[in-house]
Amino acid sequence: MALGEILFKEIKDSRDWENKLQTWLTAHLLMLAVPGITSLSESLSATPPIQSSESVEHKLPESANPARGAESVQLVELITLMSEVVGVEQLKFAPGGEKKVHEFDVARLYLFSATWMSSRHTSDVLGTHEINLLYKHREKLKPTSGELHNLIRAVAADTSSLKPGWFWIRNLKPENVGRILVLLATSDLNTDVRDNALKLLTSAKIILPEERWPELPFWDDSAPTRFAAYNYLASLDVREALSFLEGLADSEDNPIYSFAAKQAALSVKLRLDPNQAFSELIARPELMSDDLLPKLRASIHDITDKVLLDGVVGSEDKIRVLCIEELVRRSALPKALAESLTNDDSAAIKGLAFDALVRMGEQVDLDKLRASDSYFGLSTIGLGPDSTLQRVFSSYSPERLEEQVDWFSVNGPVAYKSLALKHFNRISNSIRTDIQNGFIRIKEASEARLRAQFGVQAETLIKSFTELNKFVASTFLEAALGGLAVNAQPSDVEMARHHLSSGEFRLHSAALDIVSRFGDASDVSALLRLANEGLGPVSVNSARAALRLSDDPLQVVRELAATNKREIIGIGFQWLVEQPSVEGTQYCRELLEEQGDGNRVLSIYYLSQTLSMDELEKLLENYLARDSYFYNVVTWLDRLLYAPPPLREMFATELTHSL
Repeated sequence: MALGEILFKEIKDSRDWENKLQTWLTAHLLMLAVPGITSLSESLSATPPIQSSESVEHKLPESANPARGAESVQLVELITLMSEVVGVEQLKFAPGGEKKVHEFDVARLYLFSATWMSSRHTSDVLGTHEINLLYKHREKLKPTSGELHNLIRAVAADTSSLKPGWFWIRNLKPENVGRILVLLATSDLNTDVRDNALKLLTSAKIILPEERWPELPFWDDSAPTRFAAYNYLASLDVREALSFLEGLADSEDNPIYSFAAKQAALSVKLRLDPNQAFSELIARPELMSDDLLPKLRASIHDITDKVLLDGVVGSEDKIRVLCIEELVRRSALPKALAESLTNDDSAAIKGLAFDALVRMGEQVDLDKLRASDSYFGLSTIGLGPDSTLQRVFSSYSPERLEEQVDWFSVNGPVAYKSLALKHFNRISNSIRTDIQNGFIRIKEASEARLRAQFGVQAETLIKSFTELNKFVASTFLEAALGGLAVNAQPSDVEMARHHLSSGEFRLHSAALDIVSRFGDASDVSALLRLANEGLGPVSVNSARAALRLSDDPLQVVRELAATNKREIIGIGFQWLVEQPSVEGTQYCRELLEEQGDGNRVLSIYYLSQTLSMDELEKLLENYLARDSYFYNVVTWLDRLLYAPPPLREMFATELTHSL
């Protein structure tokens, strides 16, 4: 060395060595990846060098060292300021010292000391409040490489969207993003940092070369970290990843880790060779898990009929259901097999078998259907357009359907709806009258048939239905409205409005269908109430109808945003994105100040779709200038503006999914 210096470090133990090595590697990588960063944290934490006597006179004073970076100057100035304000009474401020020390000085001192504390002792990440305070002064802060490393650790470990900080590495080259994440995933002493670094690698679809895979923490002491490493490889569509995971599974003694590696390998195999993966699951049903179900559904269309048939007769029930559903969709389930499955032990399998036979045009024995374990469920949802019972009746002649319309049969309302759907002209003259009269025509005709068949004994059955008549009438009303909705006229909207506001949720779907087609702005209030109080598709469709019929859709968006239903709120914001306006932009700016986290995130999504990058940057600047603000707004804007590719694209996709 030109100056004759000997630099050394004292290492207390293996943990200390691991900690220091990780810090040095990160510092070196950051100096290479981020222009203008020097390794002051190295010199500040170093053991003082041993100097030869002949070199002393040639060394420049520290204060005059021209190689010192801006971060070095900033820290020296801070330390000088602290020495001035700290009085003789140890930690007490000298008179007037409070006025000399400003918010940035306190935050800067915290970063300096927290970096030392974390790297030497705790491995903790920076706190939420503290990193947000530092972010307020992001332009002024000149972090050393060690401090920058600590900032990156906090941002990488953030799972709550409350820690901004990508600004400080906004110039990081895309090819260096993977290197830093791998370094954090493999070397950081904080489990949260390791886990989330791996998740970022996976979500951002950063593909590491095969020679780097052994660096990943497949043998980490933390189970979540191992699982995250398995999941990363499982996201790669290459056979080498499959072989690597299978090798990990075979070499692992712990059955938990071995099973997780096998699951990850199956995920890869399902994309590369779905038939082989399905065959393996059929042969080894113990490998099945709920996590695999969505992946199985995604690949089911690529499975051959032969493998699917094997899955029907010899596999775990969840796989059998998937196989039967796909075979039915292809019209490839053999009739003989479907008939045998109507005697299966599984109620779900029985239901699918009956449904398959109906789709084939086979006549299903209603008594057998009624006697099966699955019948109760089928009869309960029999009015649904895709129900098995509805399909059975859709194949009947109108005369046979009329015979099935009976007040005292659970099949009566389903047959009535089939008439309304398939043979509307046959009952068009009576369906509206039936609705108005409470289906008294059907009730009286059914009672007359009972009396003709059983005489005076029929009165006992008729009387026993006294408490059930209201319920039976409601099932017929649901059936009638369902059939009428398909053939409705504008004049039917008044009747639909009445049922739209009723307390019987079963009537809402059909009534909503009619109001959506023939209603007007006067229906918006009822639709908004149903959007807030309704269930499932009814709630969603009510929100959409309210937006379509309203004279002031932006006000509808405001009211939807006031609900506690994320999907309903998202419909409003989707409308805003599709209909951008000055008013919509102003509204979303206002929402950045409201209490609801979800609405703020959706507002950022809208603004990210309608404002330029310069406008978003100005928005962030103005937002931070407020007396109070929300951390998640700052964090999301920081991600969208400054996260390096491909992380920026990953965050943008995640924001889109918030709808």
